[in-house]
Parts: sequence; C-alpha cells; structure tokens
Amino acid sequence: MKDDVWNKGIAEAMPRNKFLNIMRCLHVCNNNDLDPNTKFAKVSPLWKMLNKRWLKYFAGDVNLSVDESMIPYYGRHSTKQHIHGKPIRFGYKAWCLCTRSGYLVQGNLYEGANTGNKYPEVGVGASVVLNLCEKLPQRPDGYNLYFDNFFTSVVLLEKLAEEGHNAAGTIRANRVEKAPLSDVKSVSKMPRGSFDQITEKDSNVTLVRYNDNNVITVASTACGVEPVGKVRRWSAAEKKHTSVNQPSCVVMYNQYMGGVDRLDENVSKL
Repeated sequence: MKDDVWNKGIAEAMPRNKFLNIMRCLHVCNNNDLDPNTKFAKVSPLWKMLNKRWLKYFAGDVNLSVDESMIPYYGRHSTKQHIHGKPIRFGYKAWCLCTRSGYLVQGNLYEGANTGNKYPEVGVGASVVLNLCEKLPQRPDGYNLYFDNFFTSVVLLEKLAEEGHNAAGTIRANRVEKAPLSDVKSVSKMPRGSFDQITEKDSNVTLVRYNDNNVITVASTACGVEPVGKVRRWSAAEKKHTSVNQPSCVVMYNQYMGGVDRLDENVSKL
C-alpha cells in the first residue's frame, strides 16, 4: 500500500476491530452526573472540546457561511431528524459556521425548535447565527457572513453590522419589512438578469430582487449590485448560451455560501 494512503503509526497501533470495540464503549462523561437540560449530555463535553479546537486552529478566513449539516444516524433518538432531499436524510442536525473550503469553525447540535435561541427578539434563525459568531477572533473589519433564507432578516443584518460584520443572504419575500421593492410577479415578467434595488441609508441594508431562473431576493450589507457581474445561461428562445447580468451581492453569495456543503462532502470522503 502506498505511503500517501496509509500511515504506519496508525495502522500498527492496534487492530481495526479493537479500535471499533473501544469506540463502541467510549464514554466522555460520567453517566451518573449528566446535565438534565441537554439531550446530548453524554457527548456535550466532547462537543465543547471540539469547538475549542476548531476555533484554535481556525486560519482566520474573512468569508464564512452558516447552514445546517447532517450527521448520519439511523438508530433511535429524540433528536434524530429526517430532511427530505438532503444527501444525508436521517441523522442529527447541526448548525455550522464554515469557511469556503469546508473547515468547521463552530457548530451547535440541534435539540429542538428553541436550540440556540438566546436572542428571542430577533428570532430563532437569527439567534443561531449570532450564537455561532460570538467566539470568533476579533478583526478590525469584522467578517463577511453568508446564509440562506431560513436565517436572513433585516434585523439580523442590522445586529451583525452593530458588531462590525458584513453579511448577505437570500431573504423570504415576507421578511423585507414592507420595503418598496418591485413585487415578485412583476420582476418575473422582466428579462432574465433584471433586478430592482433599494438601500436603507441609516442601516446600509441593501435589498435586491433579481430575476434569473427564478426570482430571488437578497439582503446585504456587504455589497449592492455594483459591480454587475455576468453569468452564462442557456436561452431556449435563441437556442444558445447568452450572457446575463448578475448583481454583485448575488455573485458573492454564490461564491461563498457553499462552505457547509463542502464540509459534508469532505466528511463523506473519510
């Protein structure tokens, strides 16, 4: 076996079956002294230690994304989830803060609808993001954070801006705080690549409603529509690929949002 896929020190330390037996019986805390307030009491000391290690060896990337990740598990447990359409459909859900390359900086195990809801005034999704960012090392210019429409709200972007961070994310149409954007139906009738933008001067939150394959709305304090990028799309009418405008906030979101998906991909190859 080649050296780049085999480590002598690990392979000769013990037989595989012995290692599996040790892992099967491994305990990280005293079963007689479990925290009754957490459903993951048996592994919470290990998880806290891992969070410290992930943060310790964090390389300091500026662009980070927040999303959910699934830890495969097929047994019985009150926190086991089934998420249809995910590569891993059954298992434990974890809220993750990752770099673009898939390095996990911080993670919180999901125990129910109120997991991590330390800031009820901003909602569960926003609270999850704020919790994950609490222990990030300080930077003069903060971080650029990206997340999807489960988390995004105008209030969250304002809260992150107060803490010195920029952020961008897709946002649901009913969360734009009655901003005078063109409605989804009218934007869908515009040519592909069309968009409508509005910026709130006090908070510097920009809302962009953009027509691509579907109409999406992006909220951002990181950037607006300029500089407008270009993306190739297939035109059914012209029977060829055409160049379509894409606002800068959409370009940045597409570029940096996939960190948690990359984490899942990396873990699946272990």
